[in-house]
Amino acid sequence: MDVQVVRSLLRNEPFRPFRISMTSGNSCEVPRRDWAMLSKTSLYVGVGGNDVVPESFSMDSLQHIVSIEILDEIADRVPSLSCADYAASAGSVSPEPPGPHT
Repeated sequence: MDVQVVRSLLRNEPFRPFRISMTSGNSCEVPRRDWAMLSKTSLYVGVGGNDVVPESFSMDSLQHIVSIEILDEIADRVPSLSCADYAASAGSVSPEPPGPHT
């Protein structure tokens, strides 16, 4: 998937939730803009957690995204259990605890 396509989805106003499908057959929902981080080659998607903070992030290579589906009906919902299962099977990157503030 081209990085510009994903970037435009994340910048859309208003944001429209979407689901990515991977070459492995797994899929993951991006319910909120702040639950996704984009790099040159990867998309990090928040999984689990609550309505405010994801439990962890899964890293998805842009090369392995085969389709994107817009999901307007989940605007305020956190990712589903299947998305958390996906993160567990694919490996996830947990955020580091914040360091001391100086």
